[in-house]
Amino acid sequence: MSLRWFAAFFLVGMNASAQEAFGVAVVAEEAATDAAWNLAREVYRTPGLRPSGLNDTTARALLGDALPKTNEPLLTELSELRRGIHGDDPMSRAALSDLARRLHVRAILVVFAKPIRAWPYSPTSNSFERVSYLPDTAQADVWTQAVQAVSIAYGSAPVTPAKARSGTRKFYDSPWFWGAVGAAAAGGITAGIISSTSGSSQIGWQMHIPR
Repeated sequence: MSLRWFAAFFLVGMNASAQEAFGVAVVAEEAATDAAWNLAREVYRTPGLRPSGLNDTTARALLGDALPKTNEPLLTELSELRRGIHGDDPMSRAALSDLARRLHVRAILVVFAKPIRAWPYSPTSNSFERVSYLPDTAQADVWTQAVQAVSIAYGSAPVTPAKARSGTRKFYDSPWFWGAVGAAAAGGITAGIISSTSGSSQIGWQMHIPR
């Protein structure tokens, strides 16, 4: 009996290790929930970036939204891990490593508020990358250029969503992703795409749209 148990345990471990991480999760620092919502809806609508195991309530927990009144330990744990992320420090990296393991993603985009930016964390190296991504607009309501860059860096070939064709609406199409997060000011737009975290110089380009 013990040999059978050992063989089953070994096979399960082999299958888990062989499973390839997929997609990118978006996590908000405490003060960056609104900006992270806007980034998340663009990331999760992009084939090759959408984590296969992420649902509506899980995504909301990672963005700092109020948890539903349920007794789901996983949501509480994810929310607590998110609150432990403050920057590039050992405790934050430990929380991100745990999140990446639970979500089985290739990277985590952590959105910070001051300044507003999305800083990618790599679970492979257990470290933040040397670049961070900036929103297209000063209001952080559009992240199209940043998502394109993230897709190049971390995207994978889209997986045929066999289980997703059950008639249920995908969570990234739900109203909370498309709800108004804040009033966007009209006017000229200056968009920074990628900035280096090691200094103040910007890598990439800027886009200017006249009125």
